[in-house]
Amino acid sequence: MLSENRVFENVFIKEDTKTEYLVILNYIRSILINYPNLNNNQKLNYCSEQRYYIKLYLREILKCQ
Repeated sequence: MLSENRVFENVFIKEDTKTEYLVILNYIRSILINYPNLNNNQKLNYCSEQRYYIKLYLREILKCQ
């Protein structure tokens, strides 16, 4: 399902990267919530992706301060 490369890396990042990261995070969260048939490995991969984008989002927030 998810490869070693970041799945959402190809998403076009607009001027407001914080907003884009939130959109991606919401998308990942919706997958985790709405697809109960994911196996544990798939869930782990999505959670890893989520963690990655949370870090990026927090970096953007810290840059703005």
